[in-house]
Amino acid sequence: MVTTPLLPSDYLDLVSPLRAGADLRGRIEAVHPETDDAATVVIRPGRGWRGHTAGQYVRIGVDVDGVRLWRAYSITSPTHRRDGRVTITVKAIPGG
Repeated sequence: MVTTPLLPSDYLDLVSPLRAGADLRGRIEAVHPETDDAATVVIRPGRGWRGHTAGQYVRIGVDVDGVRLWRAYSITSPTHRRDGRVTITVKAIPGG
């Protein structure tokens, strides 16, 4: 059954969530707690990822209650990690 307001790309995302599209995508593979309110997130980038340089940041979008929220995070992994993964370290901010 096909319903609206979903687009064909929404259905393709169900089949291949890391496919190249308008947004570069990645998959969270691990979360490592660092402190009570901070964690390092390990991300496997999608096919369009060309690597990063020191000081680069990424924007991460997460759906919360049907609304996509975007935040920018500095990449904390080395530029040439053997497994191709990237990491960001996030800290919980009350009310943020």
